Amino acid sequence: MKQKLDLVCCPQMSSAKRPDGGTKVCVVGLGYVGTVNLAYLVKRGHIVTGLDISQERINRLRAGESLPEPDVTDVLRAALRDGRLKLSTEYRTALAGASVAILCINTPQRVDDSWPDLRFLHGATKSLAEAVTASQNSLDVVLRSTVLPGTTRRIMSSTLANLRRVWYYPEFLREGSAMEDIQNPPIRIIGGQNGTYPQRVIDLYGETESVKITDYETAETVKYVCNAFHALKVVFTNEVSQICGHLGVDSNAVMEVVCSDRKLNISTAYMKPGFAFGGSCLPKDLSAFLKLSKEQVPRLPLLSSIKVSNDLYIELIARRIHSLKIRGPVGMLGLSFKPNTGDVRDSPFLRLAEMLISAGHQVIAYDPSVELSPFCGTSKPSREAGNPIGKGHLLKTVDLLHKCSLLLLAHPIDSFDLPILPLLQGKRIIDLCNDPARERIASVAGYEGACWRSDLPLSRQSGKAAKTKPESWSL
Repeated sequence: MKQKLDLVCCPQMSSAKRPDGGTKVCVVGLGYVGTVNLAYLVKRGHIVTGLDISQERINRLRAGESLPEPDVTDVLRAALRDGRLKLSTEYRTALAGASVAILCINTPQRVDDSWPDLRFLHGATKSLAEAVTASQNSLDVVLRSTVLPGTTRRIMSSTLANLRRVWYYPEFLREGSAMEDIQNPPIRIIGGQNGTYPQRVIDLYGETESVKITDYETAETVKYVCNAFHALKVVFTNEVSQICGHLGVDSNAVMEVVCSDRKLNISTAYMKPGFAFGGSCLPKDLSAFLKLSKEQVPRLPLLSSIKVSNDLYIELIARRIHSLKIRGPVGMLGLSFKPNTGDVRDSPFLRLAEMLISAGHQVIAYDPSVELSPFCGTSKPSREAGNPIGKGHLLKTVDLLHKCSLLLLAHPIDSFDLPILPLLQGKRIIDLCNDPARERIASVAGYEGACWRSDLPLSRQSGKAAKTKPESWSL
């Protein structure tokens, strides 16, 4: 029977200050999570080697090409110039002299059964184990990839059996604010073996708040439960908003009051009327958690309905737009799943564009962060990439959007690097993101919220019934 650590809160010890000269670290896997860890650790003054088996990825980083994340690119370029950052495709070279190896290996969802694909992770741990010398058996290995409960223990007892210090340290990064999140994470939890303490890991990341030290399985499960809960909050709020739309009730006012309850509702994160959830984490982790749950419990109607409701919400908006019988192209401001990222993985806006194109509409999208050539003039579908087909065009300038009588706001207008408000003048607008600037937009355009009233500002008290009932959303 496996032993488990009690859940304890351990404040940072005095030795957790950044050591002079920094710690030598190897970050394995330079995708999104790995690159953010790379930037944060060199910013803290550590000596870091980034390791990836993709020479193309290494070459891009050496050329100064990184993520569209605030602060990341500048930090990495400066570290490369002053020699605090090295890049390699060889494990022995990258691990030489390192006291900590951080695994940030992608665990994508398998297409056939929704389980996380651990092939890349197993390959990385095997290569790491083969490269570690006898003198490096005190190496701390930190797994930051999202894995199902039990994965770290199995890896630790098999591939990494010769290493005593293996930790599971889940990341809680939001794309668009990753550097802020890695410095000030919402949850600090590290899983390990009984009788060990991750002081070196705490020192490395400079944790200044209490860190929960627990077993592998608890730390692994926390990551999935958090993302399942975030997914649930998005869908729950949008279902409430749809009911409010039928009743003529201001859903912003409703949710503002609901979210003011910090004692029971815990957090306001994600609790805002808006569009469907998407991105690289919530859909994948929700599917994996459901897969795990269904092995134990035959029926979980609430969790099982999250994706169904999310998909239906996208379809609802698509039917609403189609019912308007718009002539000419439909414009979309934003295509990635959220502002300040170039990530279109499971983007609900990309799926909405696909639905509109399938219904016969021409869609013109502007999102300067996205590189998505298949969106432009593809003649046949590409389900693997999740790209829409047919009459879809991704623009690098907004010129053609002037031809659109209907514009969909996927991202807030102030998130773009050029003035958007003049473009909206006199056009019909459907706001999918609950833009904080909706009052300004409504002053120059025909504004409509996706499932919320647009005639009241967010801060205004709502004590009277709406004078007119909103258009029905039963399509």
